[in-house]
Amino acid sequence: MRLAKNSQGEWVSADWVQEKDTFFCPNCQGLLEWRKGEKVKAYFAHVRNRKGKGESLEHRQAKTWLRGQFKLLGFPVEEEVSLAFDQRADVLVDLLGRKLAVEFQKSRLSPSTFKGRVEGYRKSHLLQWWIQNDRAHLPYVNREELLQYARYHPRLGCYQWLLDQESQQLILQYDLHINWRKSRQVIGRRLFFSEVLEALTCLKDTREGKGQFIGHWETKNSVDYLKDKEQKLMKAKQVKSCYQRYFRKSKKILDQSFAKSLYYHRQAIEDLPLICFWPPIHHLFSTFPLVYARYLLLKGKEIDHFLDLLPCFSLPFIPDSKAYIRQDLNKWAKTFL
Repeated sequence: MRLAKNSQGEWVSADWVQEKDTFFCPNCQGLLEWRKGEKVKAYFAHVRNRKGKGESLEHRQAKTWLRGQFKLLGFPVEEEVSLAFDQRADVLVDLLGRKLAVEFQKSRLSPSTFKGRVEGYRKSHLLQWWIQNDRAHLPYVNREELLQYARYHPRLGCYQWLLDQESQQLILQYDLHINWRKSRQVIGRRLFFSEVLEALTCLKDTREGKGQFIGHWETKNSVDYLKDKEQKLMKAKQVKSCYQRYFRKSKKILDQSFAKSLYYHRQAIEDLPLICFWPPIHHLFSTFPLVYARYLLLKGKEIDHFLDLLPCFSLPFIPDSKAYIRQDLNKWAKTFL
């Protein structure tokens, strides 16, 4: 086969391809692999020894959307990445040195298959984020299908992540209550529509056996805090580079207000000092980085204007997000000011 379709649905020739892309058969929609030999011209062939049917259109669209969201935030991201233990990650994201495997699951997995994939990611030292199709937020779900992806958090209770493909929104389904005695169905739950950046601050980082969160491991109580200043400085440079890509494309009210403030002072985002990007730059469970507030503190200004611009972007189980943000900013100010 000389022609195929890529992950964006575009026709590609076997002579002009990017090997990291994903290819599909235009007839059966099955997964293809690109092959080329010394004496054989490049061509596409169906992937052999794969159980089940090819991926559905909804599955491919979900992976493409997730990859686009991470790319928009400035994170290096790849789709359909081959890993050890004969596994493929739907989306693989580089979170400033930590690899995150994102799995969108539309069809049901057997417990043994699910456990094997989870263990494979753990052996590869990868963070995991399992996202289900939005059908899981319906009340009629059996226990096995629900608890396989569910996790527990003291403030969330039993929770899981869903993706509504029609509205293209992530859903945090939490505080689940299940009728264990009779129907084993979900009889109570709460839903919160989230964004990818907001969800990232809630994902647990399980390295070294710690149940901390992505972007929040570099605290005074962690081993990473004892690193020398040069390593911390390099991390701040990486954070600044990612933030700049995100900031240029952002259409959020708070980011636009920040851009106006920089414009009035004849500055650009590149002019901000590195201490504004000293990790962590996110408040726990908050969608916005603290760069704007740190910039205001460096200018000797009050941050009430910044806090007033904050809508309900913190997750619903945080009672007073402003108080928590003030607490984080005070810690940062004591360190650098």
